[in-house]
Amino acid sequence: ETENIQFTKDGPKLKLTIKNAQPTDHTGTYSVKIKDVESDQIPVTVTKKVPKFIKELKPNKTTLLEGEQLLLDCELDTVPITVQLHINGEAVPDDRVKTEIKDKKIKFTLDNIKLDESGDYTLKVNDEVDSKPVSITVNADIPKFVKNLTINKKQFDAGETLTFECTLNKPFDEIVWLKDGQPIEEDARVQFTKDGPKLKLTIKDAQPTDHTGTYSVRVKDVESDQIPVTVTKKVPKFVKDLKANKTTLTEGEQLVLECELDTVPTNVQFSVNGQPLPEDRVKVDVKDKKIKFTLDNIKLDESGDYTVKINDEVDSKPVSITVNADIPKFVKNLTINKKQFDLGETLTFECTLNKPFDEIVWLKDGQPIEEDARVQFTKDGPKLKLTIKDAQPTDHTGTYSVRVKEVESDQIPVTVTKKVPKFVKDLKANKTTLTEGEQLVLECELDTVPTNVKLQINGETVPEDRVKTDIKDKKIKFTLDNIKLDESGDYTVKINDEVDSKPVSITVNADIPKFVKNLTINKKQFDLGETLTFECTLNKPFDEIVWLKDGQPIEEDARVQFTKDGPKLKLTIKDAQPTDHTGTYSVRVKEVESDQIPVTVTKKVPKFVKDLKANKTTLTEGEQLVLECELDTVPTNVQLFINGELVPEDRVKTDVKDKKIKFTLDNIKLDESGDYTVKINDEVDSKPVSITVNADIPKFVKNLTINKKQFDLGETLNFECTLNKPFDDIVWLKDDQPIEENEHVQFTKDGPKLKLTIKNAQPTDHTGTYSVRVKEVESDKVPVTVTKKVPKFVKDLKANKTTLTEGEQLILECELDMAPSDVKLQINGETVPEERVKTEIKDKKIKFTLDNIKLDEAGDYTVKINDEVDSKPVSITVNADIPKFVKNLTINKKQFDLGETLNFECTLNKPFDEIVWLKDGQPIEEDAHIQFTKDGPKLKLTIKDAQATDHTGTYSVKVKEVESDKVPVTVTKKVPKFVKDLKANKTTLTEGEQLILECELDMAPSDVKLQINGETVPEDRVKTEVKDKKIKFTLDNIKLDESGDYTVKINDEVDSKPVSITVNADIPKFIKNLTINKKQFDLGETLTFECTLNKPFDDIVWLKDGQPIEEDAHIQFTKDGP
Repeated sequence: ETENIQFTKDGPKLKLTIKNAQPTDHTGTYSVKIKDVESDQIPVTVTKKVPKFIKELKPNKTTLLEGEQLLLDCELDTVPITVQLHINGEAVPDDRVKTEIKDKKIKFTLDNIKLDESGDYTLKVNDEVDSKPVSITVNADIPKFVKNLTINKKQFDAGETLTFECTLNKPFDEIVWLKDGQPIEEDARVQFTKDGPKLKLTIKDAQPTDHTGTYSVRVKDVESDQIPVTVTKKVPKFVKDLKANKTTLTEGEQLVLECELDTVPTNVQFSVNGQPLPEDRVKVDVKDKKIKFTLDNIKLDESGDYTVKINDEVDSKPVSITVNADIPKFVKNLTINKKQFDLGETLTFECTLNKPFDEIVWLKDGQPIEEDARVQFTKDGPKLKLTIKDAQPTDHTGTYSVRVKEVESDQIPVTVTKKVPKFVKDLKANKTTLTEGEQLVLECELDTVPTNVKLQINGETVPEDRVKTDIKDKKIKFTLDNIKLDESGDYTVKINDEVDSKPVSITVNADIPKFVKNLTINKKQFDLGETLTFECTLNKPFDEIVWLKDGQPIEEDARVQFTKDGPKLKLTIKDAQPTDHTGTYSVRVKEVESDQIPVTVTKKVPKFVKDLKANKTTLTEGEQLVLECELDTVPTNVQLFINGELVPEDRVKTDVKDKKIKFTLDNIKLDESGDYTVKINDEVDSKPVSITVNADIPKFVKNLTINKKQFDLGETLNFECTLNKPFDDIVWLKDDQPIEENEHVQFTKDGPKLKLTIKNAQPTDHTGTYSVRVKEVESDKVPVTVTKKVPKFVKDLKANKTTLTEGEQLILECELDMAPSDVKLQINGETVPEERVKTEIKDKKIKFTLDNIKLDEAGDYTVKINDEVDSKPVSITVNADIPKFVKNLTINKKQFDLGETLNFECTLNKPFDEIVWLKDGQPIEEDAHIQFTKDGPKLKLTIKDAQATDHTGTYSVKVKEVESDKVPVTVTKKVPKFVKDLKANKTTLTEGEQLILECELDMAPSDVKLQINGETVPEDRVKTEVKDKKIKFTLDNIKLDESGDYTVKINDEVDSKPVSITVNADIPKFIKNLTINKKQFDLGETLTFECTLNKPFDDIVWLKDGQPIEEDAHIQFTKDGP
């Protein structure tokens, strides 16, 4: 017997069965011999049937356009074992053709047919029969422009958007946009769009240099019409010339200049007499095409011709502005309310000008005065005010005036004299005889406001912290609170340390407390925890209060609190305790003691209002026991006992609500029968309650059953039974021994229903007699047998094809008569590694997939089932896969500038993995510049930011030892050029002015240096601004030694033409020479020298007798602009 040959015996009947008969194995003469007796001999012949074509191979069409679908159909007289489609004698790869076999009918589908797939197609059936060839022709799919390339106009301004559009006869993929015949790529400005057959090129923010040119689009070597486009820069024009709000102004006024352009400007520069105005001097507002300049507080030296330069290329017509000096006038001359003042009075000088001015100097005796603690200057628009507070004879007597921009007011003489105060009202007391603790008030009035006031008693000054002094103008008030015995005596006031009042005699008598209402308490006998409240009332409030218990002072704590409300006194004792608070209480006020009050505190014992009672006294184990009682007081501690033993806290739930107590015991147990009592506060016990707990015996309502008693290995066993009610003490048994849950065994409990499930049953582990025991009650016993089944092949192992090219996919399939537990694929008797094969088992069907088949994987394939049954072998042949270049290696150009991107591309006949890119015959690797891309059979090498040294060379690609064409490439460095030469805002400057130098390149620079006479200008001396290709240098406060030839060095390799700059010295002029108000001075007077220059300067030295002088405590230098 074998897997094909089977012997059967049914009593006297004998049977030989041979399945899947083969010509070689099973042709012959058969007989059967029984104990040397042989039957008749039967000759049998087995022949192989060769399939025939009922319907020859036929295509849906014989001439196709590339990209169309090819269908091939045929029909055989028998179901084929293997089917292979060929083209020109070569097998069509499995991933290229979709094969459908329905019984004897065969259908092949090739989507997206290619040019190289023209030829004779044949079908090989079972590796032995070929169909007649079918000739297929594939023609190229040539694109046509239904609507050729157009653009809305051909002349554009810089910054506009260019939109090119065209329509093809159908959608295509190989699209290249061209400018001047060279491919262009997408970037921040350039965008390609494809909507089916419609193509669109959009260029935003077009630039003259970058985007002027001839545009076209190439689709699969077919090029559109060429469209020339010009982008030019638009020069702005003045729609409204520069115009001023007024052309003649007085210094300090506001100048407003406005103009309007025909386009929005990118750069605006405002100048006066050809010199740019500093940014912090002018406010510039640009709203769309309108420009507004505002200069606040116009100055005399800002007269001249004003112009605007737009975008560094267009100038406005000049507007001539004249600024006149602003001379002040006194509308109301300097005045003061009087000219004779007392010491300490306030002097107020006032005047009014024709308008507000800033250059204001107040004078006393012709000399400038300064603000201090007494002197204050005020300016309210054109009104000026000088205020001198607390005037002094020496400091403030003199002649006053004010000078505004060299114009001086009238001079006002003022005299300040000292005044001695007098008593208008003598010192007087609210009362002359007082009781200690009362308030003493003393008052008087003077004829002048005092500067210093002191209250004295018996000639000694009363301390400041003892007396409150109130001075309101000329009135004085002294207040002494809580007068003391030792404060009797004669009281006087000293004014300004020079004048004394008449004395006032004051007598202070002692203050003795009296109990208006003596000490009381609401009762004298208290329970533990109650509150004690003692109260009394004095004739008036006092401070010296001591509470006593048993004659000893007591202090406040968490329980004891003292309260004082005016003359009322209160002692509160909360949560009174027998030991701490029983005793005799009194209060002592300034040595006077109240009545004594005896008090007793005792402890209260709780009593049961309702005795302990159970919800029921006889229970079945598992039921709930509830015990309740009620007391006459809230308990502090509660404990439940059974037979004198404390019930554990985790066994009982205790609820105390005020005076009611409830105990709950869930799931009562047999050993919890007995007498229950409650102990309150560890001192009082309840009457006992007797509780009886009876056992709960289970019954089987439905005994243990199983659906059958004979099982195959791997089947599931389900045992079930039903009890009279749910129970917890459940033990499942096999052969009278307890069993436990594991990956096979699972116990289930649904109320009174019990279930034992055994999955994937095994003969050794699970054959036996089963029962279940519930609380010592056992179910019926159920015997079960599990036996092992040997699998058989219903369908032998079969391959999708027996001859493959390396890299193709091998699929092997078979079917068993049962689900396998273990499956292994073997080649030449060796197990195929798990990571090499994908194994799929769906019930009884098995499928093995080997992707990317290798040359060394040719051989005989078998399947071993459950480590006991082997399939018939399937012989597999694997042929080598040699790559072909369908499109050889190309690049868009061979000469590149430094920094450009190189794109090499080629296409293979199919995708491959063993790819090596070469430069000058050596392998190259990916890095920050180099990137390899693979899209199916298409290969791409991208080199970004190409460098001359690193990336010049001959490139190729090697695929599995097959090398592409070699492509030579040269990368050269691009040298920048000056589009606009270096230009200065002016070539002759005065030291201190600002020098601006500007230029423009044809490319953005990487490094920029400004040089003077061949030397680099230090970075902290020049401000450098690089915006794309434009460069601007600013040198503020130009110096004499900065004359010379200025050049710019770009990228350390290109120099600009020199610009010659001359810096002239800035020589000061005295517009107003040095003056002083007089030349003869008294010792102690102030000397003020003044002069005015044509402009501010820094190098200033003051001289005396031809020698430099320095600032000190007497000498001060001041500089205010010029």
